[in-house]
Amino acid sequence: MTDKEFRHMSRGNLVAIIYQYQQREQALQAQIASLTAELNDRRIKIGNAGSLAEAVLSLNHVMEAAQAAADQYLDEIRSVHTDAATREKEIMDSANRRAYEIIQQAQVEASTLRKQADAECSELREEAEADCLAMREKIELFLDDHEELRCLLDDL
Repeated sequence: MTDKEFRHMSRGNLVAIIYQYQQREQALQAQIASLTAELNDRRIKIGNAGSLAEAVLSLNHVMEAAQAAADQYLDEIRSVHTDAATREKEIMDSANRRAYEIIQQAQVEASTLRKQADAECSELREEAEADCLAMREKIELFLDDHEELRCLLDDL
């Protein structure tokens, strides 16, 4: 896993990975202790056997066990890496879905607000036109009642 990938992981994920590594390290330490004890036993056997051929065979078993432990450790590290990459992808997919939902919701709300504003503007325009027409009618009635004022206005 690259440094960049580690930097983008949450603390919880990092703590979980560290915890897994510590558990594996403890298991490997126990296995090393067991293998060391086995090695000591084999050394005693080799010393007692006195045969170089028997010593080589005993040492070969120890090396096979050590190789198996190393292979197991590498497999576990690969597994942790794969699990972390999978979890990272799941988190990113979830975040992208949530972002899309938020954008969709904002667009719906913006459309609703726009429709409400258009309706209010139309309503206000109609009210203003009605008020203007009513005012014009009142002015006409006033001018009809005061004919001399109409004449003065017509001269202008």
